[in-house]
Amino acid sequence: MAHPDLDALVEDERIDELVQVVTAQEIAETWMRYQRQEQEADWWAVSLWMSDTWWMDEARVRDGILRLVDLAVSEEDYSIISAAVLEVFATDDESRLHWIERQAASSEDFRQAMRDMWVWRLPDRAFRRVERAAGVELADPAPDRRARRLGEDWPPTPTA
Repeated sequence: MAHPDLDALVEDERIDELVQVVTAQEIAETWMRYQRQEQEADWWAVSLWMSDTWWMDEARVRDGILRLVDLAVSEEDYSIISAAVLEVFATDDESRLHWIERQAASSEDFRQAMRDMWVWRLPDRAFRRVERAAGVELADPAPDRRARRLGEDWPPTPTA
């Protein structure tokens, strides 16, 4: 049986229909293949991860992230997962933070995928938790905010 127009399903936000004709693994493999080869026929999987409707199903997103991490084999793979997916996923939502911490604690590959995250927009407490989970100092465009990594109050209280 031929697949329907996957691009159209994604564009029309008909995600429930899409997941009836392609598996979660096919989605992850296609997304990764696009990142490596940039074949236009695979764009639907990238576009899917940019869809608001895709992100509405937390279990599906978490499963997809784990599948992408499992497919990563190079620094480039990990870096694009970090920038294109994990940066979007990382919020100050307690459930997400806890999930990130659990995954990072049990998987070197997951930590590797976190290392290029730019999550400096997170509140300090959430930033510190994500950074601790990653196990490395994460990028921050304002290096004077190092205090956030040390758990100090930010901004510092002026002294008299």
